[in-house]
Amino acid sequence: MKKENFIAILEIGSEKFVCSAAKKKDDKITILAVRQCYSKGLEKGSVISIQKAAESIKKVVEEVEIIINKKIEYLFIGIRGEHIHTDKAKGVINIARTNKEITEDDKSLVLQNIYEQINLDKDRTILEIVPIIYTVDTQKGIIDPKGMDANHLQLDAYIITASSLVLNNIYKAINNTGFKVLGICYNQIALANNCLLPEEQEIGVALIDIGSKLTDISVYKNNRLFFTKEIILGGDLLVNDIAFGLKTSLTRARNLIENYGFANPNNALDDEEINFYGVDGITKNTTTKIILAEIINARLEEICKIIDDILTEFRIKPIIPSGIVLTGGTAKLKFIQDTMKDFLDIPIRIGTSQDVYGDKDIIADTAFSSSIGIITHYFKNKDSIFSKQKNSRFSFFPNFKKYLEGIF
Repeated sequence: MKKENFIAILEIGSEKFVCSAAKKKDDKITILAVRQCYSKGLEKGSVISIQKAAESIKKVVEEVEIIINKKIEYLFIGIRGEHIHTDKAKGVINIARTNKEITEDDKSLVLQNIYEQINLDKDRTILEIVPIIYTVDTQKGIIDPKGMDANHLQLDAYIITASSLVLNNIYKAINNTGFKVLGICYNQIALANNCLLPEEQEIGVALIDIGSKLTDISVYKNNRLFFTKEIILGGDLLVNDIAFGLKTSLTRARNLIENYGFANPNNALDDEEINFYGVDGITKNTTTKIILAEIINARLEEICKIIDDILTEFRIKPIIPSGIVLTGGTAKLKFIQDTMKDFLDIPIRIGTSQDVYGDKDIIADTAFSSSIGIITHYFKNKDSIFSKQKNSRFSFFPNFKKYLEGIF
């Protein structure tokens, strides 16, 4: 396989595209550029206008090309959205040979057994099969069975699938720009290794990514994905309430949050008056930091209530002694860590990108954690990504197959 040390990725978020470029040299990943573009062609991770989405993709990728002074041909894609489903499945193999010791080949075979058993609806495409836990004969709860003796090996796993129609529209939008799809991954899988510490994933942690319209909850324990859930609400709940309450546009409401917003009115030590324009862009309005914080706090409490209900319903809190790692664009809100900690009564830290180099402001920005996570995911899993896509009967993107022919 050719040694590739450059990657350009396109993250498809709730309502924006993020393009990032990076290089890897001597095991050091350097982020070269990150640009984002809100798009009217995107809604909750799905393309709703191929033309408008294509225009936004072309714009954001070209901005990155200018910064890195390099032409981008292929894009590795990260996706999210309510069209992505996570289901459990299991595979079983018999070890009939004289030497009963489990090998890496056996682990691959039991994974392949899951693939072979999948009766996938024609409108679904597999993104990933994530191992959860193994059973060796009657012994359950095995994290890695390699080297153990067994007659039977069972693997319980998550199957992550996406809507083929949604993927097809994404593909069409990208194809209309002239760029080609290199591969695809689920944002939350990529995000975990970027924001979570190995120790957290070992003893138990919840990763919560609050985007503009979607909030993803992923729970890790014993270095395995334990639970995943997507909530169809996000930071735009705050934006919409401020726009409505203060009678201004959504863009100005978002700017008010970014420049003057606090998660808790108690943290707004001075009640500074804020001047802004109304919806028409002409009428001059005023508010204060405390009023702004009160609106934000009320809606943040609502988000926390929904998160708490999910953690309670699925009995998550007892298995996450590490608490919650919070990331996404909304995680930039001032004092959100302490405020959510008070609401949820659980330790919380802000999850930023790890083990990468480049512009410190970009790396520290939680709005780009997912995008950078896709980059690190690609470099870490490049060989297995290519192998799976090349050999899988569920491989979706034809350009990716053509690309593989040139590197194997």
